Order: sequence, then structure tokens, then C-alpha cells
Amino acid sequence: MPMISSQELPDRATRLGRVIILFTLAVTGVAFLGAHILAWRWATEPFLGMLLEPTLVLSPLQSSGWARLQLDPPLEQPDRLIAIDAQPVERYSDVSTILKQRTVGDEVWVLVTRQDGDLREELIALTPFPFKDLFLIFIIPYLGGLTYLSIGIWVYWVQGGGRAGQAFTGLCISFALILSGIFDLSTTHRLTVLWCAAVPFAAATAMHLAMVFPWEPRFIQRVQVLRLIPYAPATLLAFRSAFSIYDVSQPWLYIDRWRDSYLFAAVGIFFLLGMLVYRLVKPPSSLVQQQSRIILLGAMLAFLPVVPWLLLNVMGQPVPFSAPLYAPLFAIFPLAIAYAILRYRLMDVDQLLSQGLVYGSLTFIIVVAYVVLTNGLSHFFAIKTSDPTLLSFFVLALALLFNPLRRGAQRWVDRLFLRELVEHPRMLPGFSHKLAQTLDIHLILTEIGQRVDQVLHPEHQWAYLYDEEREGYVGHPIGERPGNHASSSAVLVPKGLLSQWLRVHPELLVEKGLPAKLAAEHAQLQALGAVVYVSLRSHERLSGWLALGPKRSGAPYRRNDLVFLSAVAEKSASAVENARLYTQVRHKLDTVVEGKHQMDNVFSSIVSGVITTDVRDKVTFLNRAAEEILGVQATDVLERPYHCLLPFMGNDLQHVLQFVKRGETSTVAYETRLELPARGETILRVNVSPLKNRRGANTGVTIVVDDLTERRRLEVKARRIRETFERYVSPAVVEKLLAHPEGVRLGGIRQEITSLYADIREFTAFSENTMPEFQIEVLNQHLTLAVGAILAQEGTLDKFVGDGAMAIFNAPVKQLNHTLLAVRAALATQRAVREHHERVREGEQLHFGIGIAVGQAVVGNIGSAVLHNFTAIGDCVNFAARLSSLAGPGQILVSAEVHERTQDQIETRFVGHVQVRGHSQPDPIYEVLGLREGTSSR
Repeated sequence: MPMISSQELPDRATRLGRVIILFTLAVTGVAFLGAHILAWRWATEPFLGMLLEPTLVLSPLQSSGWARLQLDPPLEQPDRLIAIDAQPVERYSDVSTILKQRTVGDEVWVLVTRQDGDLREELIALTPFPFKDLFLIFIIPYLGGLTYLSIGIWVYWVQGGGRAGQAFTGLCISFALILSGIFDLSTTHRLTVLWCAAVPFAAATAMHLAMVFPWEPRFIQRVQVLRLIPYAPATLLAFRSAFSIYDVSQPWLYIDRWRDSYLFAAVGIFFLLGMLVYRLVKPPSSLVQQQSRIILLGAMLAFLPVVPWLLLNVMGQPVPFSAPLYAPLFAIFPLAIAYAILRYRLMDVDQLLSQGLVYGSLTFIIVVAYVVLTNGLSHFFAIKTSDPTLLSFFVLALALLFNPLRRGAQRWVDRLFLRELVEHPRMLPGFSHKLAQTLDIHLILTEIGQRVDQVLHPEHQWAYLYDEEREGYVGHPIGERPGNHASSSAVLVPKGLLSQWLRVHPELLVEKGLPAKLAAEHAQLQALGAVVYVSLRSHERLSGWLALGPKRSGAPYRRNDLVFLSAVAEKSASAVENARLYTQVRHKLDTVVEGKHQMDNVFSSIVSGVITTDVRDKVTFLNRAAEEILGVQATDVLERPYHCLLPFMGNDLQHVLQFVKRGETSTVAYETRLELPARGETILRVNVSPLKNRRGANTGVTIVVDDLTERRRLEVKARRIRETFERYVSPAVVEKLLAHPEGVRLGGIRQEITSLYADIREFTAFSENTMPEFQIEVLNQHLTLAVGAILAQEGTLDKFVGDGAMAIFNAPVKQLNHTLLAVRAALATQRAVREHHERVREGEQLHFGIGIAVGQAVVGNIGSAVLHNFTAIGDCVNFAARLSSLAGPGQILVSAEVHERTQDQIETRFVGHVQVRGHSQPDPIYEVLGLREGTSSR
């Protein structure tokens, strides 16, 4: 299923509305013609003295001379005619058949019934239908309906593409059918169905019009289907009324159905008045406020008098519709809207009115002057008024004085009635010359805004100019009252409907109504807040446009205003375009300069040295890093041959540059070792590549120099670290050492460590009863378990001593919790041994006794140049060995300091005191039982 764009939906809705309006207009035209023919044909028949509604219930329409009112008591609604001369009648066709057989002056017996079943028979003399009543009941409402229809057709012709125009035309059609069908409703009943539909649809179209004119509220813009909601109950009421008027089995049912329509009509009137009052109290602009005031006054004069009639009929009190009273009042409402449309949509009505007043006043002055002149001369000099000399003199004087009198009268009328003295031409001389003296776009826009503000006094005004960077037309507030409106920051795309319209048309007046092509942008244009758009075109190119809000006075924009704005736009378009182009060139130049500064900053901040040379091998650029790496100053090198100033870079560079310049190779990279005067031996990586312009031609060479001296030194140190530690520390520790090789001191340092000593118990007895090969196999299996546990806790394996292993923690890498790591390694060793014993025979089972102590020691590479080892020397190492010798199979003994540091994580048991060589006092020792609950084993 194809997708429908948001712009297509309003167009489809507009086209559908046009089809409906055109169809309804056609039906209404046929109905008006039919009502005229039916009324005059009916008026030729003998008159029964009463008017009858579709089910032959008496109509409330009446006149003082009718037979129904001469009876005692008079016949009133809801009496119903059921027989004439004993002939039953159910519809008016039956009545018409009987009356056609009678003549004026004949007497007939009529039988009527009431809702309670009472019957009444009266003798009535047939009379012709009075022309006076025909004029009051048919001709006046018919002419009122014709007025509504004419105004509706005219509004549809002018504004048929807009929602308000279509809604108003629908309202006029409904009222035209109501007024023209009043007579037929009580006579031939041929157009009654249309009348039943017209009443509720008049209310629906009034609500629709209230929601879209003179300003469409935001909630209607967001949910446009709300405009159509009133048509749902109107359709239901129309069908209910239409089906009830021909139901002779329930002849009084239609009265209740009509009351529902009357009630809905009253609701529609109050809704219309309420919306107008709302817009009057909270108007979006002074223009909407003035339009609302005019329409509200017209609506109140037209509809409020009929509200009591509606309410009385709703409450069950049938009151005849006084067409001579209500029909002229009904015409006030469409005339008020027509005036609002005429004044605020066609612009020239004020000018037409003012010119009418001018020529009317001139006519009055001329007539008075002629009368005074002729009578005075005839009185004092006995000159006849028909004297040709007098007439010639008067005509000559009139020809000489007419134009001065007309201009004076025009200024007087404009000042008195329009409250504006329009002197547009006075503001334009010297305008173009003043704009041509500057290329400052802000000064030009300010000058334009001041000229426009002095003449038209708009609430807001903006200039939309094309911005290449933002790829759209950007609004700039101008004038003395720039305002803070959304359009000042709006960006309109060149392919938008508004831009395309102004590219072809010189102006757009939103007050006049949007063209059908711009209906899709109704909400956007309303949000911009402008009501007049005048294009700025230079050399057939749309540079932008001027956008003006409503006048502060609330007056509409007239044709003279658009002429003035077009003249301002024409005189300023070239200056605006030149200033815009100049501003863009300045902006691009500033961007290029800023980009150059940024590139300089980038080259200055990078660590690689960058040197560029031209085709003559002269240095054109040398960044700060190159100065530091090569030990030279840019001021000493720039614009001089590189081989004279950088001789220490050798002949290799010269050969490479020539290869690159000739295009024999694109990029060359090599590593060289140089002896620089300022730094000594230096290792450099040199990358040489061609320097090209935008056309791809070689303009020189780029040399990038990286200093590898320190990197190579660190690589040598890292290699020593890896060779030193990778055999007896975990890979994780090796990576930490390599990550910070500058922090590793292999020559020896005193620091705190934790020493772990693990020795196999009763190994001598085991070795006496087994073969040497088996002894080594079993010993290596157990030592492998100990080494794996130590490395897992990131410990450093120091050495193997006989059947034992020594490890240290906190060296060479610092470890915050090195004591706890040592204890965890010991527990992991004992656990691994127990698990291993479960898989081997009893004769292959050995046990570790482990001792742990913490203290100061000297750590570093110890040995000869041929053979050395990273180890630790200190009292804590000896103490750990002593504790290991005291520990039984599977036992872990620790010093008091180890106990104090780990007692929150480790469960221990005090064993006693032990005397260690070199210690003056016995030392307390503790046995490790395991980790406390909640302590991680890693």
C-alpha cells in the first residue's frame, strides 16, 4: 500500500471539501429554483385558511385574516387535519387533490383531531392566499436565503481553497436552505428533507467555522479531526428528522425530532459566540482580535434574537417563526464575516471606502459651491444661472482646483478614518544610495527595518537570507521592534513550499488566505507569526525575503502597502545579496585563517617532527617537535636549503628526497642512527612522502621524524626484565614490570617483603627407601604444586633449596596486601597437596611444612656477571626458614606481625614462643587454620 505524505493529506482534504461544497451548491441551486416554482404554483390554489406541516399537523405560521383564527376556539398546533368533506386525508397530496376540485368561495367541512383523540369539525370558506402573507412568509425569507447563498458563493469563489472559506460556504448554504424552505415546509412539503438536514448542519458548520476562523487554535491544528466532530450528531439528527416527517402512524413524532435539532442549533450558536469571545479575550494577534470583534458583533445581532424562539420550541411551546423579523437579522452575520474577509483578505476595501468618501465629499462641495456661486452672482449682479459665461468659468475653475482639492480631501479622510497618513513615496528617495554605501549586512537590515517600521508599524519583522553553511533560509529579526519570536531562529529549506512560492511570486499575503499549494504549510506559517512575505530577488535568484507580522494598529495590509514593500525589496535586493556574499566570503576567509592557526597548533602539539620543503629543497615549515628532536631553531632553517642546514641527517635523506620528488616512489620510511651536536647519539625513524596541491601536482616533500632513542633504551631494559623474571614470577607480574620498566631497579634496594618458605617433611626417610629417579619424580610433582600456588598469588619464586622452595612477595612489583597474598599461597599449596594425595598411592605422598614472616630485606640481582639471581637477603627470610623447619607436615606457621596484619581474614591458633638466632627475645608464633568466612581465596 503506498505511503501518503503529510503534504498530500491537506490537499486531498481540500479537494474532497471542494467536491462536497460544489455538489451542495448544485443541490441548493436546484432547490431554490424548485422552491420558487412550487410556491407560486401553490399560491394559485384555493387557500384552506391554514398551513399544514408534512403529517398535516397545523403549522405555527399564521396571519390574522386566516380562517383557522376566526373559529372559536381557534385551531392551533398540534391540531391535525384528518378529513375534508368527509374524505380522509393523510398527506398534502390528498388535500391538494380535493382543493383542485374546489374554487375560491366554496365552503368545506374540515375534521381535525388532537393528540388526546378529541375530534372537531368546522366549516371553512376557501379564499385566495393573501399576497401580503406571501410576501412576508415566502418572499422575504426567500430573498434572505438568496442573500446567504450569494454571499456563500462569493466567499467560496474568493476563499474556496481554505478551510474557513469552505466552512463558511457550508454555513451559508444551510441558512439559505432554512430560509428558502420555510414556506415549502408548510405548503407542498417537497423540500422538507433538505430543511430537516439544513437545521442541524447549520449548527455543525457554525461550530466548524468557530474552530478555524479567524484563527485556528493549536489543539485543532494538532488534532484536525476535531473540526469534523459536530457533523456526526448533525447527520444523526438529520436522518431522525427526515424519517419522522413522513411517518403518518406517528404524526406528532417529528415535533420532538425538530426540537432536538433546535437544541443542537442553539448549542452551535453559543459555541460560536463562546469561541469568538475566547479569541477576543486571548487573541494570538491584534488582527485576530479585530476580526473576532467584528464577527462577534454580527453573530450576536443575528443569532441572539432567535435563541428565545429556539428555546421556546425546545420546551414544547410552539411559536411561529417570524420571517420578517428574523430573516433580515440573519443576513447580518454573513455580512459581518464578508466584511472581515473583504477588509482583511482583499486589502483594497479601505482604499475604496476612502476614495468613495473623497469623491462623495468633493461632489457635495462642488454642488454647494455651484449653488452658492450661481445664487450669489444672480442675487448681486443679476446674472442668470444658465449664463454660458458663468458655466464656462465654473468648469475652468473646477478643472484647475479639482486635483488639489482631491489630494487634500484624501489626506483628510486618511487621517480621520484610517488613522494613517500614507506617504510611501516620501520614504524611498535616497534609500538605494544609502544601502550602496555599506557591505555590512546588519547595517543594511537595520536600515530596511527602520524604513518599514516608520511606514507600516508591524509588530515584528524579519529578513530571511540564504545561509550556505546551514543550507537554508535563516531568519534575522530587524527593525526597531525585532521581538523574540520563533521565526528568528527558524531555518527554511530551499525546496520548501514557501521558498518555491516566493521564487515565482513577488509576495504572499497570509491575511488574504493561503493558496492551495501552500495549504500543507498552514501550521508552519502560522507558527512563524508573519502575515506578509515579500521576496528579495537579485539576478533571478531568490536571496531571501522580508516577513512582517500584523500591524500594531490591527489594520490590514493594503495594496499600497504591498507596493511599498515591493519597492523596498527591489531597491534593497542587490545590496542585500552583495552584503550576504561579502559576509560569506569573509566567513570563509576567517575559516581558512582559523584552520591555518589550528593546523599550526596541531603541528606544534604533535610529538613527531614535521619538516616540509618546496621543489627547490628549501625548508618551508619546521614544527616545534622537529626543533627539539634535531636540536635546531626554525628561524635558522626556514627558507634555506635543508642539506646545508641539516648535514647531520646524512646523504641517505638527500637520495630519498630525490626519489620522492621524481615520483619514483610514494613513501619511504627508514631508521637511522645519528650523532647530533646537541644530543649525541640519537636513533630516528624518518618517513618521506610527496607534498601535493589540490590538483595532485607535487609542490615539495614532507619529512616526518620520530625520536626512537628513548624507546630503544626502554626496549633493552624490558628485554633484561623479561629475561630476569619470566622464569620465576607469574606472567601477570612480568607484564606489570614491562608496563613500567623505568620503575624497576635490579641493582638492589631495601624494602619490606613477605617471605614464604616451604620445606618437605621427612624427605630423608622417603629417599632412603626409594630409587633416585622415583624420588626426583615425586619431589618435582610436589614442588610444582607449591610453585603454581605461589605464582597464582603473584608471588616471586626466589629459589629451590634442596627439597624446599623460597618465595617473596612485594618485590619486584609493589603489592598493597602482600602479607595476605603469602598466606593465601600457603593455604593453596596445602590444599593442592591434599587433592594430589587423593589421586596417588600412599608411598608417593609427601607433606610441606610452611613458614611465613614479614620484614625489611635487601632485594635485587645477586651473583656474578656470569650467573646471578633475583633474591632477597634479610632477617625475615631467615625467620621464615626457621618457622618452616618447626612446622609439622601440612602445618603453616607465621610470625606475630603476619598474624596482626591478617587476623581479620585468617583464622589462627597461638602455638607458643620460639627463639631465633639473632633475636634477643623469644618470638610468638601462630598456626594458620584457614580463611575466615567471607574472605576470598584470591
